[in-house]
Amino acid sequence: MMRINLPSFFKTSTSPVPGNDGPGLSGTSGNRSSASAPVRSETAPPNSDIRQTTGKMNLAQAKVLADLMRTSLGAPMAGGVLQREIATENFGAVNVSDVMNQYARDIGSKLSPREVETYINMGERLVHAIGNKEPGAGKELTVKGGDGRAFNVSSNLETTRAISWYLQAKAVMDNASPDRDPVVLGKGSMLMKDEGSKLFDFLNGSSNAYGRLSTHFNERSNSMPANLSNTGLAGGVAGMLKPGAAQKGIEDFSNRMPSGKGTVIFDKLKEKDGVPQLFLKWESVGMPSVFSKTVHADKEDGLKKALQRHIGAVGRCVTHSANFLHTITGTKKDVDWGVRREDVHKGASEHLYKDFKNIVAKVGKDKNLIKTMQAEGKEKGLDFMTDELEKMRTDMANSPGHEQTKTKIDDLLGKINKFHDEMGENLGLDRKGSEVHVSLNTAYLTSPASQPSVSKT
Repeated sequence: MMRINLPSFFKTSTSPVPGNDGPGLSGTSGNRSSASAPVRSETAPPNSDIRQTTGKMNLAQAKVLADLMRTSLGAPMAGGVLQREIATENFGAVNVSDVMNQYARDIGSKLSPREVETYINMGERLVHAIGNKEPGAGKELTVKGGDGRAFNVSSNLETTRAISWYLQAKAVMDNASPDRDPVVLGKGSMLMKDEGSKLFDFLNGSSNAYGRLSTHFNERSNSMPANLSNTGLAGGVAGMLKPGAAQKGIEDFSNRMPSGKGTVIFDKLKEKDGVPQLFLKWESVGMPSVFSKTVHADKEDGLKKALQRHIGAVGRCVTHSANFLHTITGTKKDVDWGVRREDVHKGASEHLYKDFKNIVAKVGKDKNLIKTMQAEGKEKGLDFMTDELEKMRTDMANSPGHEQTKTKIDDLLGKINKFHDEMGENLGLDRKGSEVHVSLNTAYLTSPASQPSVSKT
């Protein structure tokens, strides 16, 4: 397949991509990518099955193993997501790697193209291993690298970065169609099935994970309401202003997450058809714990950096609180590309919700019932709205009159169907708004890279 240089179909950036000024898996900084750093053979354990854990190592040893793991787990994957060719509406046939490298450049990521691809390869191996893990097998995960070495991997900040970048690339592959351009996430939410809650448990098993208040997907959340005990002082106080669920967050003070972000928020959602779901959202800053035992650094980052980040958590909480207040007062501005919010009453789906509200007001006879249905539509989103509109249409089918209302319902149902096609694949999930849907299925790794169509469920 001919490689092409993609036009900038994201937000155009004329500034050069910043250098690698954040810690890699090795915890080093500078312009040299630790992904390409050679690992001396005398530092590598002699056996191919590495059973060491960083908890029993000093800082130097932790850095050596971290570099070794990054080099091995970040090696190119045969038939991996980066090699997948996808069809697009305006750019023809391109590789996922082309899209992701353009994406990283346009968001001004700190990562070099090599580092982006290394993270995606690492994340792909991790998600594949997590999916094949037996229930109740414990927290540690055995992952085989590109050189055949097996590593016992524990969840930490670096694995979270890798999984985050991989999920972005997987979303590009899963939602590829000749009728739309690549689906990318600049700001917004991602939703997926999580069989056995395996990925949630792995992310939550990190010592970097902390409880935090969130209002995202609250109607589907399986978490307890946020309070002082499960989200700390900041979350407990903020919850008094606007109640929300006690979801989870992992903070990245180096801002090496996708979308150029510095935190990921995630939550286990209620089951559908017996399968739990997982929600993730990358934000500029989170509400990192200040007084808890949560660590905002990995072993190879060292104690000094861990203490600095713990102190810096105060500033991040203040910034997030300011962003939160701007959001609820309607004064916060969105970025102008890749906005994929789950809120049906905002952004790309706002016009659909307004039409739904008007139809409900026209058809309903009881003011309280009208308000209740409008509120449910706002909370539950597009699939709920579709069900209610179809019920209304069925009830009117054999009734004389109401022709204008019937036409409006049919028109809105058509607009919603078109919106579904524009947003990407549903993948067995209920669409709330314009959030990105992705599958954790890695069965494509057993099929040729030249085959873009594989099982997505």
